[in-house]
Amino acid sequence: MFHSLRALLIGAALCVAVPGLSAQNATSATQSATGVLRGTVSSTGGGPLAYAVVTIASLGLQQFSSTQGKFYFTKIPAGKYHLTIRQLGYQAVATDVTLGANGSADIDVKMDRIATRLATMRVLEEWRCTKPGSPGKKGGDLELLEVFEQLEQNAVRLRLLMNEYPFDLRMERRRVLENDQGREVLDGVDTAHTLSSDKSRYVVGKVVNKERMPNRTEQYFLQVPTLLDFAQEEFQKNHCFLLRGIDTTKGRHMIRVDFKASEKIKQPDVEGTVFLDTSTYRLRQTEIRLTKIPADIPGLASLRATTFFDDVVPGMPIISSITAVSDLRSARGASPFNRAVENQSTLSLTFLKKRPESIPPND
Repeated sequence: MFHSLRALLIGAALCVAVPGLSAQNATSATQSATGVLRGTVSSTGGGPLAYAVVTIASLGLQQFSSTQGKFYFTKIPAGKYHLTIRQLGYQAVATDVTLGANGSADIDVKMDRIATRLATMRVLEEWRCTKPGSPGKKGGDLELLEVFEQLEQNAVRLRLLMNEYPFDLRMERRRVLENDQGREVLDGVDTAHTLSSDKSRYVVGKVVNKERMPNRTEQYFLQVPTLLDFAQEEFQKNHCFLLRGIDTTKGRHMIRVDFKASEKIKQPDVEGTVFLDTSTYRLRQTEIRLTKIPADIPGLASLRATTFFDDVVPGMPIISSITAVSDLRSARGASPFNRAVENQSTLSLTFLKKRPESIPPND
């Protein structure tokens, strides 16, 4: 039986420090720190912006703004610092701040909404991925770049949430066998726990894994790419991305970005679609299909997985459910079922240390 999904649904837990910076630099800065840098993030309309991501790259520091839009860095050594502030649906802000010895600095950050106007979905012929790479490379589609930066910001926010507020995600998994005549048989029900510290990253050529079970049978698993995978270099350099415009799915208008695996990849990989909210740019849905199905997986014709996301706090998408459908080939003596459906749904999310301030203690 081809079991389509792993229990590891969240993705890699990365360090809060900005990628490329050493932990030693951040530690030495803390030991010699003397000042305080604080500020407020709000929209140009005047309202505070909660959970904006504020970064001091030179110190490897990053934090969310509070529900009142405030941020607060302590024990900062005297000097000049470059800050970046990002919020979903808003243009990023970069500013320089000078902090005196044993002093403090206060800044007020105003952010403008992104004003990109996207057309309704473009109907295109079949496209190929011959030049994979990040949408940010020179000469790329500027509209795609702006949207893709927002997708990456979804990942940055989730990464910071996982480190500031580690959690345990519990999901129920139900597997059902179906045929075209409407017959269904329950194949199994269990519960999976995933910690935010669990590590699972996309590796080219490794999206399908085989394991030997206790009863000595072999089962295959699709490692479903996560939100964090879309933002990592390994995934981007092996895929092409295409902005399709505004699409309507289940009565909702959403921004659609398609992706495909490079034609140079000869092993199984993934292609599909990412959907973002048209006003907030929050991740709402992904649709993923397995490509180049291995010949040694008996009876599997196709596999597709649809993932839905909800916000645990504003702009912080967490998986709410996944539906994976495996279409099975008919063969002599094979199962009378031609479809295997696995549904995973979130039962609970438990914060292990502290909770985001916007979530009530009894939630």
